[in-house]
Amino acid sequence: MARELARVRWVGTPVVLDPNLDNFGVSIDVIHALRGAPGEPRRKIKAGVLECQRCVQMNRSSTWVYLRTYRDRLIVAHHASGEGPCYLPEGPEHLAWKERIAADAERAGFAAVMESSTKDRSSRADVLVTCADGQELAWEVQMSPIQARQVLQRSHNAVRQGRLPSWLTTDLRAGSPTRALINRAPWSMVTQIVPEQIRAGRAARVLGGLRNFAWRRCIELPGRCPLSTGIGGWSYDCGDWHGVWEKVTVPVEDFVGKTAAGLYVPIAIPGVDGSGVMRIWVRPQDHDAYAEQHGHRFTEQDLPEGLRIGPPVRKRSTSSRRGRSKDSKLHVSRSASTARPRPRSASTTVEQMETHLAEEVQLPVLTVLRPPSNAPEPVAADQADTWFEAAVAEPCRFFIGDEARYCQASPTRLYARGRRCFEHAPDPYTPLSHS
Repeated sequence: MARELARVRWVGTPVVLDPNLDNFGVSIDVIHALRGAPGEPRRKIKAGVLECQRCVQMNRSSTWVYLRTYRDRLIVAHHASGEGPCYLPEGPEHLAWKERIAADAERAGFAAVMESSTKDRSSRADVLVTCADGQELAWEVQMSPIQARQVLQRSHNAVRQGRLPSWLTTDLRAGSPTRALINRAPWSMVTQIVPEQIRAGRAARVLGGLRNFAWRRCIELPGRCPLSTGIGGWSYDCGDWHGVWEKVTVPVEDFVGKTAAGLYVPIAIPGVDGSGVMRIWVRPQDHDAYAEQHGHRFTEQDLPEGLRIGPPVRKRSTSSRRGRSKDSKLHVSRSASTARPRPRSASTTVEQMETHLAEEVQLPVLTVLRPPSNAPEPVAADQADTWFEAAVAEPCRFFIGDEARYCQASPTRLYARGRRCFEHAPDPYTPLSHS
């Protein structure tokens, strides 16, 4: 589910539970205090203990909720109806991007459905686009804080349902609350603009998550030779060609249409010594060229089992013994807690996968004497690409008089009259002084 769940308050205490987090954002002792500790009789959470903050905001007649088990995890349900939990209202930016993605996909000739649930109702995509080959592309617009584990779980579930996940965000800062989705699933970062401009179709570009493969002479690469180790001095030109993944920027509407048409495909490249996975969107010919050099493909199915998205469903125990809690990881029985730990294996739990995923992935260096004759032609960077490459994630200070506000769009470059976005730059291709 892409929408954010409402918080739950424990009446009479300062404790607030966050259903968006696997551990509800509280210690295990809080869960034990509510439902009973391991080895104790299960406690019932009566009305008047836990209060849904969304129901309070909506002034509903019944605001009381409790915790119940659903598919081996704890969830929040309402006492009055047994349904729930409540969702917080979608932010205007989140809703605008959903509408923009659906409109761009339909304009490109592909069917798009907003808020499309899976057959078993276990998850819902913000926008579901049916691609040219029949593959369902599940777009997730993420503007609110999210943990890496949630990204993995939701991506796993989409893959199990036959859907290809595609995450979209607008913030790549070091402390961004959505940074956890980078490289943990196919992702993209787009220009940050206000909702009215998103709906109006204002120019916005993909700034992250999309790359082209190219062969470059060593001397053309920034910095020292990637093969240089510093032993005996640094080398800045080995004379060979290196295969590199170069960042590119394209209009959002082109990216949405080309992912549906199969002109951009996801690729998952494991890092050196399996120390991470770089997940990006690339052209099919770039995938083929990179795979040819390595002798194998780079899809999720080609990754080691512990790194790929979509691990096998866990097998349920057939034991009929009573007294053992199987409710969730938040509630473990005494027998389970005292059992000898099993040896670690290359299993596929989300916790194990999370330790292998990193934002910065070191890839093996490709080196040849000369580029292959069938290598993809490098794409010449246009002036707009050059402008966006040098832009930074700062708000535009152009004052819009009719609306009595600053533009606030991002990214921007610095001009003589202050920071300006691409649209409001006096000359977007040639910044003035102080740039």
